Amino acid sequence: MHEKRLLDQMEEVTQKLRALFQDVRDADANVAPHWDDDMKRDYQPQYAPAEEALERFLNDTGPRYTAYLQKSVEHLETYAGRR
Repeated sequence: MHEKRLLDQMEEVTQKLRALFQDVRDADANVAPHWDDDMKRDYQPQYAPAEEALERFLNDTGPRYTAYLQKSVEHLETYAGRR
């Protein structure tokens, strides 16, 4: 079933993104005390929209879409007599 495979892939991608995002945050926390220059001041405003979009995906859009896919899979399995 394509929907089930899509659901599994969505969950896998979300888990990887969450781990990578945490790695970036950890690295940023490690360098933050040492990095206070013009480059950081230029970088932060450019990075902020990407960070906000990723947070929104991980905390809202992704979970809502995953829940939608899960419900779709359940309905299709019920319709196909697999439940």
